[in-house]
Amino acid sequence: MSKKIYTTHLIRTSKIVCFSVSLLFLMSTSSHATNSEFGCMLRPMQTVDIRSPIVGILSNINVERGAYVKKGQVIAQLDSQVEQATVNAAKYRYQTSASITAAQNKVNSAKSKADRMKKLADAQFMSKQAYEDAYQEYQAAQAELLAAQESQTQAKYEYQAALSELNRRTITSPISGIVTARYLDKGAVVSPTDGKFPIMTIAQTDRLKVQIIAPVKYFKQLKQGSQLTITPEKPFNNPIKMTVAIKDGSVDAASGTFSMIGYINNTNNKIPSGILCSVNL
Repeated sequence: MSKKIYTTHLIRTSKIVCFSVSLLFLMSTSSHATNSEFGCMLRPMQTVDIRSPIVGILSNINVERGAYVKKGQVIAQLDSQVEQATVNAAKYRYQTSASITAAQNKVNSAKSKADRMKKLADAQFMSKQAYEDAYQEYQAAQAELLAAQESQTQAKYEYQAALSELNRRTITSPISGIVTARYLDKGAVVSPTDGKFPIMTIAQTDRLKVQIIAPVKYFKQLKQGSQLTITPEKPFNNPIKMTVAIKDGSVDAASGTFSMIGYINNTNNKIPSGILCSVNL
């Protein structure tokens, strides 16, 4: 295992350990807090591990850890020289109309000939067989035109398929948020089945999830829709009102607590995620 990947593994493990310690702290706070105050934690609204949808080699990573990205922004690219050449060839076949033009001209010429033959045959200056032969040439020309049109339609679909395959090598952010970790560098081989090390992790922090650990004595009092006031830890300790969105239907027997979740707006990311807070009834 390389030094970078080993360090990355330690960072991810440390995050899990830190969250577990914080959760134990919240439970402890809930058990020993005053009658109207207990603990909570502010977490990102959602956290997404960014992976490649296909196997490839990273040719570029456009953002660093700590950068703010918008939904749809290009954050990484895979090597795509072969796919780009395929797109160029498919586009040329699709946009080339010489075969259709030639087939259309042949139809026009054959139709004019058949019309002349019909007039001559009707005036008995030409045999009926000659007119029928000219008409068959006209029908054959129409079939050639139809085949050319179908070929161009197929070329259009092949171009669209090649373009879609090329676009899969451009990785965009599925959410707006902050890059909380970057695990790989340019030149790394990526695949959708590599579950251990994603390219990076992005957290949505313009809206925060409030995870509350409350003592069991408040189980009947607090319900979905209850209005609460939370106070983040210093130096972000301005009271914020929130509504309980989710309430667990069971109690943790070991700690004598239950969990609730609420949401608060965090415009301009003024409050960092991951900090502790307290709930005041």
